[in-house]
Amino acid sequence: LDRALASVSTSHEQTRKIHSAWRAQLQRISIIVLFVIISQAKNPASACVGDIKAWNEKMEANNTKEDVIGFVQAMYLCLADSMMELMGLACSLFVFWTISQSTADDFSSVPFKLATSLLPLIVISYIQNRTMGCLRDLEDPVPQTEDSETDNDQARPFPVVLVFYVIANLSLFAMKVQRSQGEENIQKIQKLKQDLLFLL
Repeated sequence: LDRALASVSTSHEQTRKIHSAWRAQLQRISIIVLFVIISQAKNPASACVGDIKAWNEKMEANNTKEDVIGFVQAMYLCLADSMMELMGLACSLFVFWTISQSTADDFSSVPFKLATSLLPLIVISYIQNRTMGCLRDLEDPVPQTEDSETDNDQARPFPVVLVFYVIANLSLFAMKVQRSQGEENIQKIQKLKQDLLFLL
């Protein structure tokens, strides 16, 4: 029993080291995902700025300067059109926070709950706004031509944070199951040893 306990304990410690390396790899991947999301966030903002610029030029040409979009409204439109990407950035930061914790497989932690709470909002935002461009709802939209710098029908990139969230949490769940099994095996051997000692 002592040899069995030592063997199981050694195996459990090796599994713990593997999990530590696994989490470190997930942390490196999360940093890459952060850069990808930041890169994606630039696209809708650029498309929105192009739409606003084209709209203002048209309003000035038509002598309807009262309809020109000002700086504050332009900032609001850009932020509103990039809301999915901003929520994705926040979600990825919360996932990174979860992975970095010493109890990363604690699915009741604050960062895990925050990341999970953003998922439905990201999905709904993506379904409702699958194309880039922030002036589609205006009554007199900017006409698009082949030489236009922006395209209101340009597809919005799929939020990669959803894929990363699933991969990261499946990994953490697998680590938790393996750790629990190792601890359970150690406890079983220890209990068996105590029962035998009691009988003797």
